[in-house]
Amino acid sequence: GSWEKDGKWTIDPIFHTYDNLCEEFLANGYEDGKNFSVFPYEWRDSNVENAKLLRDRINQIKTDTGRPKVDIVAHSMGGLLAREYIESNYYAGDVDQLITVGTPHLGAPKDYVTWEAGEFLGLWSPVMKRLVALEALENGYFDVFDYIHKSPMASVEELLPTYNYLYDENGSNWDLRASYPVNYPRNEFLDNL
Repeated sequence: GSWEKDGKWTIDPIFHTYDNLCEEFLANGYEDGKNFSVFPYEWRDSNVENAKLLRDRINQIKTDTGRPKVDIVAHSMGGLLAREYIESNYYAGDVDQLITVGTPHLGAPKDYVTWEAGEFLGLWSPVMKRLVALEALENGYFDVFDYIHKSPMASVEELLPTYNYLYDENGSNWDLRASYPVNYPRNEFLDNL
């Protein structure tokens, strides 16, 4: 994801996840600002709002380069954001190719833990938990759950799975839950995409 660093949005200045990918594009003849550009965005915001910013960025690229279309290589939630733009009613037909890598097109089950408990799963979970907890405090929230729900972090809700994904313990077995309560969180963003 992107983070604000020195007042400017930057592609992952913490873990440097995309450094190798960007270097590979540049090593293969792409030129930064000419036919290669990154799109850092506020990952906490809704993909719907960020898609509008993507539209604006694409318009700027078209103006700067004189080209009518762009190709997009998107990772993870960036693929959902790009799809939101392409499938929107304001899409200008200006994306030639969309390549998604590791995009949770049907949602991400581990995101449920973040949405329902304010916890993080995965390799970087201790770091993310600490970063978001500090960010929550800076914004006047005393716990991550409240920060996610009340700030709000719309992107977390927009990553919830669109399929049944919870299991109930049944002795030594685990059974996929067939039904969910009426008030169970639904991912209307992905349902509508």
